[in-house]
Amino acid sequence: QVSKWFADRSDLILLLFDAHKLDISDEFKHVIDTIRLHNGDKIRCVLNKADGVTREQLVRVYGSLMWSMGKIFDSPEVVRVYTGSYWNGALINDDFRRMFEKDEKLLVR
Repeated sequence: QVSKWFADRSDLILLLFDAHKLDISDEFKHVIDTIRLHNGDKIRCVLNKADGVTREQLVRVYGSLMWSMGKIFDSPEVVRVYTGSYWNGALINDDFRRMFEKDEKLLVR
């Protein structure tokens, strides 16, 4: 109930996922189910700490998150996943810098 109250009053809802452990707990799934009904257009899925994985791992984690979100949102449309590394430190793997910068601009527009 509390999460729905906040979601209904928010302009943007960020669902953060860790690229190293993609577990979606039952509690988190319940929160998503609660807030998505009237707020689906405000929800953004963010794959954080994506600079800490290899390209192959990123493809697997990204696909797995999209698949999981498709089941939760019960939608034939693919959920957009924004990738990045949201902390003040330098990127661990600089190969993804341009992709992260593009996703960040799309995320906050």
